[in-house]
Amino acid sequence: MTGLSDLEVLAIERQCTQLVMDFAYAIDRKEFAKLGTLFAENASYTRPVEPDILVKGRDNILRLFDSRPADRITVDF
Repeated sequence: MTGLSDLEVLAIERQCTQLVMDFAYAIDRKEFAKLGTLFAENASYTRPVEPDILVKGRDNILRLFDSRPADRITVDF
């Protein structure tokens, strides 16, 4: 038992969903200022297609996304 009310659980789930959508929107549109706000300065990131490659640091993560092919789409809004 979590000790959270159903409403609290729904609010947390909604925030997590919004974070994922903001992430996809920012990378698809190359809005790196927005993307940067979603990561802590000392964040670590692995791509699902390259799980053995760990990228450390917000600036390195942003460079990784900047190198994505322009025609790659994460979410079609």
